[in-house]
Amino acid sequence: MSIDVRTKVSFFSTLEAEELDLDSMLAQGPLLIEWPERIDGLVPDERLWVKLEHIDEEEREMKFKASGKRYDDLLEIIRHAAYGGD
Repeated sequence: MSIDVRTKVSFFSTLEAEELDLDSMLAQGPLLIEWPERIDGLVPDERLWVKLEHIDEEEREMKFKASGKRYDDLLEIIRHAAYGGD
């Protein structure tokens, strides 16, 4: 299964987080943050957590957790795209 998302995505490490303007970056599109729990106080309360878990050498499991209406709605779109239904 794949979901086609065409948008700018920024990626940075937690070491860079405090030096960056996260609000400005969020306005430009999604952020991918390695080890986000290390900068929890800097990350907005409304967010979509995507956790990748190692299953085996060639397989990962993605777990999603939405916080806030915007991300609840986005997660519902992702769920519908992945599994269908109304």
